[in-house]
Amino acid sequence: SNPANEDNDCDCEAIYGVLERLASAFLRRNSFRRSTKTGNLLAGARLKKELTQKKLSEMTGIPQSVISDYEKGRRKITRQAAIRLSSALKVPESYLL
Repeated sequence: SNPANEDNDCDCEAIYGVLERLASAFLRRNSFRRSTKTGNLLAGARLKKELTQKKLSEMTGIPQSVISDYEKGRRKITRQAAIRLSSALKVPESYLL
């Protein structure tokens, strides 16, 4: 018997789950590209002030891992974080948003 001619028991829920995960990954990847420019601006401003991520973390109260995520474009900078970062780096808040 030819398996192609037999009724296939399609697990549609599993297929939809895979498609959903692929779509989500695609959107995250595109979001990463958009956030990278701001991350580069943040990293540039930090380095211009000769600050490490750890020192900037101490100055702002924002965890070093979060600052790293901002710089790598893994997270969008929140308004609250932009206020603290812009104050520490002496740049306009709008520079980081």
